Amino acid sequence: MSRSRGWLDVSMRIMSALPVDPVPREDPPDPESILRALPERERETFLAEYRRAVDDAHDPARWPELRRFLRLWTWRAVAVAEPGYYESWEQANAGTDGGMLLEDAIKLYRPGP
Repeated sequence: MSRSRGWLDVSMRIMSALPVDPVPREDPPDPESILRALPERERETFLAEYRRAVDDAHDPARWPELRRFLRLWTWRAVAVAEPGYYESWEQANAGTDGGMLLEDAIKLYRPGP
């Protein structure tokens, strides 16, 4: 009996590192799910900025910017859903939450002389 049976035999001896059914890549952030996750006070801003980003993405060179925009808003939707987000943001913005200046923190925590 011949050792080689032609193409079938050859294809069975070659093994690929790729899976037969590739793992589906994560979908890009979905504008509808972002909109649903956002509180009412964020939605108008998101929609206005989203429309601008979509218009800009008509230029293929700007397509990555639309994807980045959607990722950032996905993260924002997660952040604003946290209890106390707006209060913490207002305190940080007003400087009323006790913290310290970056320069002071560097002096305090920098190792060395």
